[in-house]
Amino acid sequence: MTNTFTIGLLATAVSASLAMANGGEGENKFQDKSPVSFKAGSGVTFDGGDDFSLTLKNRLQVQYAETFGDDVEDTQNFDIRRARTSMSGHVYNKNIHYNLMMDWTDNDSAIRDAWAQWNFVHGDGSTVGLRTGQGKPGHGLEFTGTSAGLYFVERSIATEFFANSRARGAWLQGNHAESKLRWTAGVQNNGVSAAVDGDDSGDNDDNELVYVASANFDPMGDYVGGGKTYESWMQGDLEGAKEIKGTVGAGVAIDNRGSDNNAFGVDNESTQFNLNTAWSVSNFWVMVDYYNRTDDIVGGDSLDHDGFSGTVGYTLPKNGDSALQWGIGARYSEFTLDDTILSDSVEQFGLVLNAFYHGHKCKTQVEFNNLDDGTDTAQQILVQFQIII
Repeated sequence: MTNTFTIGLLATAVSASLAMANGGEGENKFQDKSPVSFKAGSGVTFDGGDDFSLTLKNRLQVQYAETFGDDVEDTQNFDIRRARTSMSGHVYNKNIHYNLMMDWTDNDSAIRDAWAQWNFVHGDGSTVGLRTGQGKPGHGLEFTGTSAGLYFVERSIATEFFANSRARGAWLQGNHAESKLRWTAGVQNNGVSAAVDGDDSGDNDDNELVYVASANFDPMGDYVGGGKTYESWMQGDLEGAKEIKGTVGAGVAIDNRGSDNNAFGVDNESTQFNLNTAWSVSNFWVMVDYYNRTDDIVGGDSLDHDGFSGTVGYTLPKNGDSALQWGIGARYSEFTLDDTILSDSVEQFGLVLNAFYHGHKCKTQVEFNNLDDGTDTAQQILVQFQIII
């Protein structure tokens, strides 16, 4: 039922765009210029001026995974890792934005993002808007950036553990000083980590809400480009920045979960901090995410957990007229838990080889990981092809 409805919605949107492009049955107000444009990797865009715009984009990721080692059972698997369709733009005026992203895979929920944002402050290099719906809370640099722009096949184990969850709520978002400063502050149903906090992007499973806040400052100028949010950030320096540029950021998430909705079985008041940075120059880039989480167990101890991820990469320049670029990267990540629910510490060391045929929009990635939880070790090979249409 859900897929049928969504397919119908997409068909209606595309049909309406094409009809308006041809002028429909009435007057064609776009006689001098077609409102529909398309570009490989950027989707189809309908530009209706100040009143309306729509960009329709599709993404496919096909992945092969193999895990092996002396301490684990060997496994091999092909998977459709992501198959996503997004519709975004503005409506009524250029200060009311919307985004709807759906995933068609068997192992994911249908709706990933579904939000509307009203920018009630705009001009003079600053924007402040109110976003409501479902989306990323802005906690952690690696998770906030789009999965379409990952330099490795998958995010680090620290990010997957501490910051891997979308949520439903309301957030204020600001962009200032020609996009050198971006910030988010909001309230949402569930926490920033599905691994620890449970429900991912669902209804509130507790009697209290979660409070989040984050900010990033780009001292050398807009690091993302185009004044966009970090949700569109693509990792790596594929263009070969002539001058060094980067970002530094921090975030906090405050949660209070009842005994039925956390791994400890009693009330848990948690506070999680994130520090992050990323820098690029001359085809080199580096990214660091650090997490610290404190769980204050009612009637029990205060538990402290840490996570870290550091990534470095280099992308070769394009060779002649070819669009192909090769990229190599290395990553170390770990998280340490101050409890006995899981192993005390898990470490990940990874290497990646990227073939960027058309940047991140069309690429093949080969990733190798060594995983060690202090008791068992395992090796993992991931191969993924991505295309954005």
